[in-house]
Amino acid sequence: MVDKELLTAIANIMQAQIEPVKNELKEIRIRLDKLESRMDKLESRMDKLESRMDKLESRMDKLESRMDSLESRVDELETGLEKVKEDVAETRFLLENDISRKINVIGEGHDFLKQRLDNALTMEMKREAMELQLIDIQIEMKSMKRTLGEHDERLRKIS
Repeated sequence: MVDKELLTAIANIMQAQIEPVKNELKEIRIRLDKLESRMDKLESRMDKLESRMDKLESRMDKLESRMDSLESRVDELETGLEKVKEDVAETRFLLENDISRKINVIGEGHDFLKQRLDNALTMEMKREAMELQLIDIQIEMKSMKRTLGEHDERLRKIS
């Protein structure tokens, strides 16, 4: 029986030594379960964070696209503005050189035409004055003819 007692003693010793290891294993399992739970929560939070990052990246892509579009439009506006500046400079050049000269020529021609119109109006006024004088002379001649005719009749009557 010594073997049996020896086996029992060994089993008791092993049991005594295994018991703390079992307790430690239980504690380790509990801690692992807690760690697993925390890891699951972290993974969930990471998934949410990744989702938010994806949305943020999407918004950033849209923003970049809009910025590219805006830059393109600004470039077009700058090109258009340069064209307008060139047109303004060309117009200013035309105004200063060509149009001013032409306006002066027109003004000189206008002065000439005005002088000719004044001369024509003066001639017309002289012609009208002469017509009026001619009409006065005609009226006087008719009056003289009448008077002569009356005098002629009186002389005939007297003679």
